[in-house]
Amino acid sequence: MGVILQGVDIQLEVELDTKKEAEILYGALKPEIKSSNSSRTTSWVKIKDKTVTLEVQARDSTSLRASVNSYLRWINLSCQLLKLN
Repeated sequence: MGVILQGVDIQLEVELDTKKEAEILYGALKPEIKSSNSSRTTSWVKIKDKTVTLEVQARDSTSLRASVNSYLRWINLSCQLLKLN
């Protein structure tokens, strides 16, 4: 007997050193989220103090994994660039 998923979701929180860094990361993710929502995934980004929260909902685990991997690459790149300043 197989398991049928009705949808999967994940919430990721990234705490930065400063509120300014969180605002920069939020600003970097916002356009990506607007352009990447599809019929298989929907994403949101929120900011509170020094924490950026990313939520992803997907129809299936494959779509969720692909979206999360993309967002993690963007987050990692943004954090690396912040370290250069």
